[in-house]
Amino acid sequence: KGVNGRAVINSGTYLIKKSPLIKMSVNTFSLEEIYIPSKLGVVKVHLFEGDFIDIGIPEDYQLACEYFS
Repeated sequence: KGVNGRAVINSGTYLIKKSPLIKMSVNTFSLEEIYIPSKLGVVKVHLFEGDFIDIGIPEDYQLACEYFS
């Protein structure tokens, strides 16, 4: 986060039951570092080499709107 240039990000989609999540602390919760390893073991990933626009950042959202219009 907050780094320009090449990086690895998580842009996955997950289907998770709500009940185990309710027991976890919001202050220390990390999907990648705590939940997945504790519940699923080793997780497989696919690395995509391409451009990424974080539409959660207003400036990048505007860039995405212009790029895809």
